[in-house]
Amino acid sequence: MLMSTAYYQTDLYQRPLDKVPVTIFFGSVMETIHTDSAYMGLSFKDPFIPQIKMPIDPAEGRTLTSATAEDKTSNMSIQEEDDILHHILKLLHNHVETMDDADTLVNYGLVIMVVMVAVSTWLYQVLVNGVVCKDPMLAQASDFFFPGLDMPRNTNNRVGSNVTAVNVVQIPGLNTLGISMARIDFAPYGLNPPHTHPRGTEMIVVQEGTLLVGFVTSNLANGENRLISKVLNKGDVFVFPIGLIHFQFNVGQTNAVAIAALASQNPGVITIANAVFGSNLPISDDVLAKAFQLDKKVVDFLQAQFGPKN
Repeated sequence: MLMSTAYYQTDLYQRPLDKVPVTIFFGSVMETIHTDSAYMGLSFKDPFIPQIKMPIDPAEGRTLTSATAEDKTSNMSIQEEDDILHHILKLLHNHVETMDDADTLVNYGLVIMVVMVAVSTWLYQVLVNGVVCKDPMLAQASDFFFPGLDMPRNTNNRVGSNVTAVNVVQIPGLNTLGISMARIDFAPYGLNPPHTHPRGTEMIVVQEGTLLVGFVTSNLANGENRLISKVLNKGDVFVFPIGLIHFQFNVGQTNAVAIAALASQNPGVITIANAVFGSNLPISDDVLAKAFQLDKKVVDFLQAQFGPKN
């Protein structure tokens, strides 16, 4: 299909537009549809420039109106995405009101093109890892700052620990930099339960107290999963490889604190017990009973402990 706004000088070329064959490069004649509403709804016209009207079908009394005698383009200098989308949606609303059966195919084609332009304009901000990369000219110190990591957190909960994450959610300037950190507070005998970070290796340093830490290897050739574990004291460092299940447990009678560094701006976390027994919707107790070799009543009890309301 050919969609175009055509112009010609009526004093030099007298034939009606609908009588003029349109050919492709190789000479084949194309079928054309002559319509006005497809252009009237979306063209930016200067009302002070004379328009050329050309008869198409005297029996129908319809005319084709060119955009203007001068081919003007809109000079849109819109700063905000909302203004651009509002402008385009207004055009689409006006355009749809002028649709008729004869113009449906052309109109829908134009609508699709306008929507594509709208989306590409709105998405001029680049998304990386699902987060907008801020224009460097708009960056502020607050985009690279997080306060108060020295402050103890409340550990009055069922596991006796509290993790303060400092990743791209808290510091937008971390996006694409591949690093984040966390503070982990432990009550006496508090536990950071078995969990995994699917997108980053973790390294911790103990600031206060004594921690029993460890990770479980992925399935080995002999089918086993080895536990790699060690007791850490103040100043000790330990690494948990990416994706492996690991834990930290305060074996002392005093509070403990650790600082973790992670090799991703958004490492993610999956707490094993919560994910398996507390998913929403719940995993079938038949599945869990088979997987963990438990009675279904035990599975039901565990799901009650970790369900969405707990």
